[in-house]
Amino acid sequence: MIARYTYGGKISVSTFDNSSKSELKLSTTDLMVGMRYSF
Repeated sequence: MIARYTYGGKISVSTFDNSSKSELKLSTTDLMVGMRYSF
C-alpha cells in the first residue's frame, strides 16, 4: 500500500507499508491546505 499526502504542494509524505520505509519532507507550516490522497 502506497499512501501519498501532499499539502499545498509544499509537504510530501510517502509511506510504504510493504517495504517498511517512510519518507517525510516538511518545508513550511502549511498542513491542511490542498490535501490529496493517492493510493
